[in-house]
Amino acid sequence: ILLRENDIFFSILATDVTPAILIGNCDIQILWKDRLGRNWIVIVEKTYWRKGYGTEALQMLIDYAFISLNLHQLELEVLSNNLRALKS
Repeated sequence: ILLRENDIFFSILATDVTPAILIGNCDIQILWKDRLGRNWIVIVEKTYWRKGYGTEALQMLIDYAFISLNLHQLELEVLSNNLRALKS
């Protein structure tokens, strides 16, 4: 986890191998005044696409945003051609 005043960055690790490997990153950009978070997720290792890592990362971000940060809204930023992200 990397913390900045309005951004929290996370690494996504694949733990099905030893040692665990970095396969992606995600972030919550926070507008504290509005209690709004904007997030994105990227899995850069294509061999780990469609294996649930993005979905799991999104669920963890949702929990963290609403429970730990007490945000009222969370938006996921996606590219219009990324159908998997749009399904999220």
